[in-house]
Amino acid sequence: MVFRHNPLSLSIPQATLDAWAHEAAPIVNASNRRSGNPAGRSIANLTVDDLMQPPKPWREFFAIDRLRDAYGFPDRILRDIPGRITENIYTFIGNYLRVALVLMLCVLYKRPLAMLGILVVAKAWDWFRLNSADVDRQGLSYKISYVVLTIFTWAVLVYAAVTIALFIGALVTIGVICLHGGLRRRGPLKPLQNGRRR
Repeated sequence: MVFRHNPLSLSIPQATLDAWAHEAAPIVNASNRRSGNPAGRSIANLTVDDLMQPPKPWREFFAIDRLRDAYGFPDRILRDIPGRITENIYTFIGNYLRVALVLMLCVLYKRPLAMLGILVVAKAWDWFRLNSADVDRQGLSYKISYVVLTIFTWAVLVYAAVTIALFIGALVTIGVICLHGGLRRRGPLKPLQNGRRR
C-alpha cells in the first residue's frame, strides 16, 4: 500500500521501503535464532487479542502427571531460557494472567492496609468521575478538586505503602512466571499410549 504524500508526513518510495525491509530481515532472523526464539516472537509484540486468550486447562499448564516430560533444565541455560519463557508466555498467557492476579491478591492480603488504600483511592476517583461529569473541566472548581484529589491519592498511597506492596507483588509474579516459563519445555507434550510415552 502506498501512502499519499502530504505536508505532515515523509514520503518514502515503495521500492526504497522494500529494499530496507529486505536488508533488515536477515538481521532480525539471526537475532531471533541467537536468542533461541525461532518463531520471531517477542513479549513486546503481545496484542490485546493475545491477552484476551482463555487459559489452557490447568492440568496442561502444570502438567503434574507428566513432570519429567514437561519440565527440565535447558542444555544452554543463558541461550535457551529467554526463548522458552517467551514461547510459554505466548502459549499460556491466560494462565499467567490469572496466576499474576492470585499472587497480587495474596500479597495484598498479607498487607491489608495497602489493600484498603487501593480501595479508598479507587472509590475516591470513581466518586470524582461521577460527580464531575457535568462540570466544566476548564473551570477553577474542577481544577482545585482535581489537585486536592491527586494530593489525597499520593498521601494514601504513601501512608498505606501501596507502591511497596505492588512492587513486591510484581517481583513475586515475575519470579514465578520466569521459573515456570524457563523450566517448562516448549510445545505440546507427546501423547501417552497405554500409559507410556510414544
